Amino acid sequence: MPTALKGWSVSVEPIKSASFRNERKLMIWLLLGVVVFVLLIECMSVANLLRLRADAGYQLHS
Repeated sequence: MPTALKGWSVSVEPIKSASFRNERKLMIWLLLGVVVFVLLIECMSVANLLRLRADAGYQLHS
């Protein structure tokens, strides 16, 4: 073994027990939050379009 590598070691552990679990949960919650936010914006947009359509129909009959 080269002298530059003395004192170094390598360990292998399964990916499930790695420390990525907390980061994965955070990313999933962040993604869920973004999806909910986009869906909320889309629902508001559709509601606004329906309101404008109803207002236009009401003005035609007045």
